[in-house]
Amino acid sequence: MTLGIAALVLTVFVLLSFRQWQQYRRANHAAEQSRQISSAVDDVFTTLLDAETGQRGFLLTGEDRYLEPYNRAIQQLPVDLATLKNLFVVNGRGMQNFDQLAVLANRKLDELRQTVEVRRSQGAQPALDLVLTGEGKRTMDSVRMLCAQMQRSEDVNQARASADGEAAAGMALLTTVAGSLLLLFLFAFRFEPFASPDPQAWQRSALVRYGAAILAVVAITLLRMGLTPLIGQTTFPFTLYFCAVIFAAWFGGFRPAVLSIVLSLLAGAWFFAEPLGLLWVSRHDDQIAMLMIVLVGFGAALLSRSQRSAVDRALRAENAERMERQRFETTLGSIGDAVIATDAEGRVTFVNRVAAALVKRPEAEAQGKPLEEVFHIVNELTRHIVESPVARVLREGKIVGLANHTILIGRDGTEVPIDDSAAPIRDANGNIQGTVLVFRDVTERRRTEKQLEEQSRLFKEAAGEAQSQRERLGLALTAGKMGVFEVNPIGHSIWWSTEAYALFGVTPSQFMPARESFAALIHPRDRETFMQYWDENIAAFQPINHEFRILKPDGKERWISCRGTPKFDDSGVPRHYSGIFLDITERKETEQVLRRFERLSAAARFSAAIAHEINNPLGAVTNLIYLAKTAHGVPESVTEYLFLAEQELERVAHAVRQALGFYRETSRAERIDLEELIESVLKIYSVKITEKNIQIERSFRKCEKVYGVRGELRQVLSNLLTNAIEAVNQGGFISVGTRPASTPAEHSVEIVLADDGHGIPPEHLNRVFEPFFTTKPETGTGLGLWVAKEIVERHHGSIRIQSPAGESHHRGTVFSVRLPAGPAPPPIDSGN
Repeated sequence: MTLGIAALVLTVFVLLSFRQWQQYRRANHAAEQSRQISSAVDDVFTTLLDAETGQRGFLLTGEDRYLEPYNRAIQQLPVDLATLKNLFVVNGRGMQNFDQLAVLANRKLDELRQTVEVRRSQGAQPALDLVLTGEGKRTMDSVRMLCAQMQRSEDVNQARASADGEAAAGMALLTTVAGSLLLLFLFAFRFEPFASPDPQAWQRSALVRYGAAILAVVAITLLRMGLTPLIGQTTFPFTLYFCAVIFAAWFGGFRPAVLSIVLSLLAGAWFFAEPLGLLWVSRHDDQIAMLMIVLVGFGAALLSRSQRSAVDRALRAENAERMERQRFETTLGSIGDAVIATDAEGRVTFVNRVAAALVKRPEAEAQGKPLEEVFHIVNELTRHIVESPVARVLREGKIVGLANHTILIGRDGTEVPIDDSAAPIRDANGNIQGTVLVFRDVTERRRTEKQLEEQSRLFKEAAGEAQSQRERLGLALTAGKMGVFEVNPIGHSIWWSTEAYALFGVTPSQFMPARESFAALIHPRDRETFMQYWDENIAAFQPINHEFRILKPDGKERWISCRGTPKFDDSGVPRHYSGIFLDITERKETEQVLRRFERLSAAARFSAAIAHEINNPLGAVTNLIYLAKTAHGVPESVTEYLFLAEQELERVAHAVRQALGFYRETSRAERIDLEELIESVLKIYSVKITEKNIQIERSFRKCEKVYGVRGELRQVLSNLLTNAIEAVNQGGFISVGTRPASTPAEHSVEIVLADDGHGIPPEHLNRVFEPFFTTKPETGTGLGLWVAKEIVERHHGSIRIQSPAGESHHRGTVFSVRLPAGPAPPPIDSGN
């Protein structure tokens, strides 16, 4: 029943408000048309004055340079007259005045043109005689009078339309306020609270929440009484109660806020509104104030804190995700392996350049398609289609790899032997959100394996020739980070090539390959699983395809892929195993990069969704404040408070627009003002700078613009500034500036960023630009400075670092980035 009544009331008041707002819109449109016509008339008159000014200068001097205003006016006047005519046609009135004005304007131009031609052909005196006839002056006077008349007429029309619009807006405001009050009454007594700015509000007891609302009203009442000697008994009877309502809504939630509104209206009406001592309020201004405290006070209290915190979190997440996305995309674009990422349904979400080249399909074309439609995988021997490793990951929930003899068939039918693995991407709760597939073209490795088999055969036929081939094969194995092994299951003996010893960090003189000694090199967490797999497959003469970690004698951890195949003699009797060890550490690091990339993408989508949900109620509150501010009879003090509330909501709306307007920077090279670019990066990190109370010193000297990709150079500055902010202590110091660094041979600009943080140890200075090297293992990826160096070098620049860490009086780090400038910079290689 209550819902039906509320819907009926809402429908009636929406229709009434819509009718008034239609009238308000029409009145504003009419006022805008009058303003445009008045401005267009002024443009015509000003153009004629300019033409007359140029004519006079030419008549007096005879020099053509004085005709420049006259020439511009001749070209501009037809445009101005056409604009004015279009406005009159749309407006549907005033065409008679326009026709008269057009005749006078053309007559004036003819008179000016005639005098100019006479001056040019006959001299000054005949031209002056023509001017002294007064015909031009009379024409200009007529133009002036007609323009003034037209502008007065349009001013009257504009004033009338503005008055009609204000009346319509006032009626719409009263209709909206009345409907809002009635709906508030219905919902307050029928429904449960629907929101609370403070997450802890409903965890407090009812006595505390309602008691705080009552005490807030009592405190504001006492404060208003204390201000009575200064502002009078009946001035601003309800203004201060906004504070009580906002506090009650934040601290207690919806119902305490309603109680606070009721008590505030009663207290203000009884103690401070005329007539005093009664609950009846007679003055129109006080009645408007009562409506405002219900409408604006409650709405602002409900939204302010929750919106501000949510938008701040969303904005910070968007900025962080955008920077991380740029860094990771640059990293993935430089990886030598093919990388494809999918969502939880097996649809492609990312393809790097190497993968696109192998499958012969552009990245944009592969986006959103099932992996099976992008390429096919078949067994080289049987030609049967192999199940996609991504499908196996989604089914089994663990890391999987392909068996031997796997062929990838691209879009154009090209066949490429591959070696790959797929891993799940999980969220914080362990649920699979997608997969990442990393594979590589093993054509060269296959060729190496065939060479290995050939050399093994030749070794038995001719030992000397085999040794020579073995040396060449060893070079290939070393280059490919591979080592060869053989296993004799009958005699339980193991043979390793020299390259295999190097992979495990041991030497033939110190290490004897056997099952127990081999197991000792494997990481404790992988040892039992792999050795069980090793024993079972060798005993059953099954192929070996497994990955495990090892610990080198120096304590470093590496990933090894072990692939082996049983060999049979002509009669089918198994003889021995032969296979390879392959260092796949880089591929594993690539998989970690992609997992983080996908998590950041999910965070970006979530933050954008938050910003979108906030934007709708934010627009409604903004409109209500505008209606309240433009209502008739609103006290000046209330208007000021409403203006401040409108400004704060605009700041929230700006933050929401920034979150919703996230976009990728263009990759097109352009000329860039480095000072402007640095200031934009400082603005992005202003919150972090303020939180740590960091002092920023700017030192920008006048420099030429550099030529580069704006998004990539912003990424470089973001990486350097982020490192500096994390390095300095609370209240630290960061200096940033630019200076010219040109030489007779080249033009360049240098960016210098220095901090007084803990600095970088001397033993790490030569490694900070290496990929995956970081001094912050808990939070760093080891890719930021590497990506920054790649971008700077791609822009034909250089980056240097100085850090006297460890010295008693000199600490901190200084980064210097030098970029070429000048009119003709060399071409820039795109990093995308």
